[in-house]
Amino acid sequence: MKRFYKPMILAIAAFSFAFFGCEKTELVAPVDHTDIKEPVPFLGKKNKNRWVDEDNQSNSQYPLSASSVVKFHAPHNQYRGASVDLEPTQSVLSFDGGALTPPAEIPYGDPVTITFQVDYNPVTNELTFTFGPHGCQFSPAAEVKLDWSELDTDTPVLYYIDENDNYIEQQPEQINYQGRWMIITVDHFSRYAVAHG
Repeated sequence: MKRFYKPMILAIAAFSFAFFGCEKTELVAPVDHTDIKEPVPFLGKKNKNRWVDEDNQSNSQYPLSASSVVKFHAPHNQYRGASVDLEPTQSVLSFDGGALTPPAEIPYGDPVTITFQVDYNPVTNELTFTFGPHGCQFSPAAEVKLDWSELDTDTPVLYYIDENDNYIEQQPEQINYQGRWMIITVDHFSRYAVAHG
């Protein structure tokens, strides 16, 4: 009987190895690369806010906005400092503690919600920066870093936009052409634009 089992066990083991131990191979058709689109060549700085659609048309996620609630620090009888980052851009609004005076309609000591928004107009190739609430005052001045990397220009021009929508050219405190940002200081909230020069 042992002679019968031993060859049978070996036969089952060989069959199991042959059937389960080897992978089944199939012929694979060659890949057709004709419908794969080439990547769009990159010209200039990488921009986190843009993407390119199938027709190579620029799209963006604008308007972008951010806000921060600034609380009153009673022991010092002043508002705390704040920083509002307008992600994913490099734009930042910041001011020191004690610099903020709220607008008349917000009772002194109540929290103040600071808003920061940027809109992009692809037709005029212009970015518009809006701060709120209207009527806030800063002493010392608030510092604002404006990211202009969305613009298709190497010579940006800064404008202050008055209440009648007139554009008045301004000089930034600092400009970084490689990083594509500029710094301005503001003693009150208003609108600014950065456009093609």
